[in-house]
Amino acid sequence: MQIQMSTSMEYFISGIKNEKTKSVYLYQIEQFRDHFKIKDFDSLLTISPDEIKKMVEQFVVSNKNKGLTKSSINNKICTIKLFFSMNDIEISLFKAKKMLPDSKKKGGGKPYSREQIQQVQKCLTTTASIPYKVAVMIIVSSGARKGFTEYLKVKHIGEFEKNGCKSILIYGGEKQEYYSFITPETVKLIDEWLEYRKSKGELITDNSWIVPMSSDHTRPMHDANLSIRLIKLLRNIDRGELIGSHYEIAISHGFRKFWNTVAKNTPNTNSNNLEKMFGHSTSHVLDNTYYKPSLEDLFKEYEKCSDGLAISEEAIQIIELQNKEKMIVATHAEKDDRIAKLEAKLERFEAFMHKTVKFD
Repeated sequence: MQIQMSTSMEYFISGIKNEKTKSVYLYQIEQFRDHFKIKDFDSLLTISPDEIKKMVEQFVVSNKNKGLTKSSINNKICTIKLFFSMNDIEISLFKAKKMLPDSKKKGGGKPYSREQIQQVQKCLTTTASIPYKVAVMIIVSSGARKGFTEYLKVKHIGEFEKNGCKSILIYGGEKQEYYSFITPETVKLIDEWLEYRKSKGELITDNSWIVPMSSDHTRPMHDANLSIRLIKLLRNIDRGELIGSHYEIAISHGFRKFWNTVAKNTPNTNSNNLEKMFGHSTSHVLDNTYYKPSLEDLFKEYEKCSDGLAISEEAIQIIELQNKEKMIVATHAEKDDRIAKLEAKLERFEAFMHKTVKFD
């Protein structure tokens, strides 16, 4: 989309800090300008605030008639408000806000089940689909937030390692960076993916992208590309009822919801640390600034729910075998402890009897 830059647009853009938000807002303000066939954006500033107010209200009605949701139309209103505010023009939008449609049930609210993710894995078995499988399993095992692929480099994985799991730094280098972990199953998949790339002659360094663009491994895969490709690759996966324009299970966010569901359903976990690993604010406001748990502390909580994050039958069988071995070791240790206590008791009894006989 080509938008001619002008003073009004430069002011508008200066009020937008996030690159993704910028592209959305540019598209939406262009929709508003085009709807009323206004020559350019500077010309919008020559229209009286009262007339702009009426135009916004008409724009809301038009979008309602097209069946757009309350949140979609409200986002357009916010865009228009920002454009005029950044150009020192205040528009009364109370009436336009009151004209928004009622909220409707939204799609995308449900998590994938383990069985569905197993089906997803089977859809991503070709060489070309491996980077998408890597992205999916990172979300499944770490709960990584949207857009993580655009920041994740080799150096952001493995600062902390324990019991086959590794730490992962989400949004590394950004203000909102945070830590989570990935399971042995995902660690193995990433290692195999990097080894494959090395075998094809790629030089893998600490700054190599974990999930690069298919056509250019020097650039990270953008979130939009990941979502679009997954929609095509996972078209045979049942994601539930179609509500409006969204299925009950969001194409990629459903994996994040799986992590959250498993973590929150795990008993005896520290909810604040789980929220830290999920990239959320904690329930205690000051904790967001002052509470900085160590990776060791975070892992104590992650380890409690890590078994529930295993997906493949192989990974599940490995965990079951490990748990059986732990039970055997624990049983033997308990047995040895009982024997040791009985032997000590017997020694005390024999010593007592020896003293008694000697005295007599």
